[in-house]
Amino acid sequence: MDSFDRQEFVPDGASNHSQDYSRGRRGRGGGFRSSFSSEMGSWNDHGGERGAFRGRGGRGANSTQDNDFSGERRGRGSRGEGAGRGGFGGGYRGKNEEIFTQDNKESEGPENPDGSVRPKVTYVPPALPEDEDSVFAHYQQGINFDKYDDILVDVSGTNPASAILTFDEAALCESLRKNISKSGYSKPTPVQKHAIPIISAGRDLMACAQTGSGKTAAFLLPILQQLMADGVAASSFSELQEPEAIIVAPTRELINQIFLEARKFAYGTCVRPVVVYGGVNTRFQLREISKGCNIVCGTPGRLLDVIGRGRDLLLDDCSFVWLTCAQVDMFARIGPRISLQTTKRQVFHVSCGAPLHFSLIGLTKLRYLVLDEADRMLDMGFEPDMRRLVSSPGMPPKENRQTLLFSATYPEDIQRLAADFLKMDYLFLAVGIVGGACSDVEQTFVQVTKFSKREQLLDVLKTTGNERTMVFVETKRQADFIATFLCQEKLPTTSIHGDREQREREQALADFRTGKCPVLVATSVAARGLDIPDVQHVVNFDLPNNIDEYVHRIGRTGRCGNIGRAVSFYDPENDNQLARSLITILSKARQVVPSWLEESAFSGGATGFNLSNKGFASSDSRKFKQAGGERSQPLPQVAVADDDDWE
Repeated sequence: MDSFDRQEFVPDGASNHSQDYSRGRRGRGGGFRSSFSSEMGSWNDHGGERGAFRGRGGRGANSTQDNDFSGERRGRGSRGEGAGRGGFGGGYRGKNEEIFTQDNKESEGPENPDGSVRPKVTYVPPALPEDEDSVFAHYQQGINFDKYDDILVDVSGTNPASAILTFDEAALCESLRKNISKSGYSKPTPVQKHAIPIISAGRDLMACAQTGSGKTAAFLLPILQQLMADGVAASSFSELQEPEAIIVAPTRELINQIFLEARKFAYGTCVRPVVVYGGVNTRFQLREISKGCNIVCGTPGRLLDVIGRGRDLLLDDCSFVWLTCAQVDMFARIGPRISLQTTKRQVFHVSCGAPLHFSLIGLTKLRYLVLDEADRMLDMGFEPDMRRLVSSPGMPPKENRQTLLFSATYPEDIQRLAADFLKMDYLFLAVGIVGGACSDVEQTFVQVTKFSKREQLLDVLKTTGNERTMVFVETKRQADFIATFLCQEKLPTTSIHGDREQREREQALADFRTGKCPVLVATSVAARGLDIPDVQHVVNFDLPNNIDEYVHRIGRTGRCGNIGRAVSFYDPENDNQLARSLITILSKARQVVPSWLEESAFSGGATGFNLSNKGFASSDSRKFKQAGGERSQPLPQVAVADDDDWE
């Protein structure tokens, strides 16, 4: 049952009129127009694709996007012009009925900063494979995986649950245990050993653990276990979908990766995850939601858009709507008094043009709210969106939900901000001398000038051969420029950044994963969370403007106990402010600190030198406060990079 292809609000006993819809016939009765009426445009669009390296404004030849949601069947029934079958079936019609969506901008696309209108988004991702080999594909644990057991762990807060040593101790259901085994998980990592029992005990958690240490499974497994134990099941027969968990991450690629992990662990069960993010046709994602969802994974902007979307019925005085009892519960009244009759059918009498709002997603049953890369989700870029999310209608207060925050870095000011989203007795989990500088990543620094970087990059890539290498730059323009330069040097290269179409971004990652293009030039959009197998090298062509970003970038290699290498180009004129912080990171990871970097660090202008916290990347800021220390000043908000079009 798909309420976005065929309006399902029909009287009891009415037949399914999908054939009339597909043939474009006009319905018999005088129902309301479909909320996806002709004003919304065709579901398919014919537009040009952006060329791979044609510059930020270049576009290729006209190409078409074929998908199952093409709007070729445009008969009057499908457009719902007075269609009882195509619209809200069987109701009585007022004099001037109108149905509109809260956000009708997708018909012409969002606006650019200069006021021009972007092309309408029509991209629909290819269908995901359903065979087990594809679903459970994974790469092998590295030779240093067993060393994870030696990593220091600190849990602060009252009455934390005891850690587990094996997945069997987690008391997971049989289907979940089988999926864990098929995924290649032999034993839990330190963050999983502590986070799984803490989450299972119902506690709020702020967890800090090194990149590539299994944080995603640490929150997915206990959530799925609880949902399966409670017998929840996705249903396409419910017009209002009420998920039990929402997971938010800052980038499209990361949230899609989390969704694939949730889909893998939930394989063969009744729990259904869905994913929503920008760059993809919204109606396709609404259709996926309408099929049933227990876990919604999303980027902030698209998630808020989907939650806020709905249908408003604007009726004149003395207009009536016939609804079943179940459908009455799906409408939240906005406006004057509504009179109800307590019969099998209920009649809404709406006066003075008052609208009735029908929501697509309800939040009243939400149990879990997860913020991955939580430090990024709570900085100045996303904090307003997060506050909007937790204040959405129906969202349970923090006392009535479980909030989980995960990241590899937690500045103290972000911790204080995060406390607004957590219960008072939340637990803080810090795993090891991590924070980004995993000891499995060999960090090397090369002193360069601005104009010698390209030659240095060629020298590095000549030594890596066909091994997968990520090259990080600071701007979108630079990403395309460097990728073009490397292609001209006969090095197969692709790029990913916020100005590329979603189709192009996904194709770039696919080419990189398969080895077709062993070099990927990326901006900050790929710095966090991406788990790509066999990335042996990371090159910081441009060092980032803050140390946390450096930590996340080099974390794309050396994952799951594998060995990785990171080479960073250090320009004294531009990177001096990072020198002391880099020395701290190198020292904690037991790496060699170049003498020239030490000289640069103490020559003036460098900030952030700190070897405290006993080797932990982040420590619970509440400890420092309880010890009577003064609060540190909030970290300066660094200007966002050119690529911070995260979603």
